[in-house]
Amino acid sequence: MLEEGTINSCKEAPTIVGEGVTAKKFIMLSGSKVDSYAIIDKTFIGQSVKMGKQYSAENSVFFANCEAFHGEACSVFAGPYTVTHHKSTLMIAGLFSFFNAGSGTNQSNHMYKLGPVHQGILERGSKTGSFAYLLLPDFVGAYTVVMGKHYANFDTTDFPFSYITEEKGKSELTPAMNIFTVGTRRDSEKWPTRD
Repeated sequence: MLEEGTINSCKEAPTIVGEGVTAKKFIMLSGSKVDSYAIIDKTFIGQSVKMGKQYSAENSVFFANCEAFHGEACSVFAGPYTVTHHKSTLMIAGLFSFFNAGSGTNQSNHMYKLGPVHQGILERGSKTGSFAYLLLPDFVGAYTVVMGKHYANFDTTDFPFSYITEEKGKSELTPAMNIFTVGTRRDSEKWPTRD
């Protein structure tokens, strides 16, 4: 079902809407592929975005070359190359770019008040480990890996390429640790092939 939407397609980069898609109040740009029962509501799908496998997106923006499968997004600003491939991953009220969401990644933005009141910013190239949790607002520095469950707010934008881990219920920052890992380089080599 397609309702109140715009699909921009061209011969060089056709847009494909596959089986079972439900989309309301949407824009899809050229080269994008949305299929396998994706549910889209008030969402922008940028150039060459791949979305499907029952992914649910509401009030969100996905810019060029993002991939979104299985999970869900609500009020997300997903910059280029944001990737989420896991059933239990929730991206909520955040700004992401070149982001890799680990399995079971989750955020909350209500601080036990009525309705959403906070947002998170995970700068370019950040990644979350499996079952990472962030209590928003949080500001994560570029190319940082977040692992564990974080029940306090933090701002690590002055510390790019770091690890943020959970140690005995507290958030711990290891500066520059991600400079030495293979993952950042491997991910940067993937981006041009997705373009």
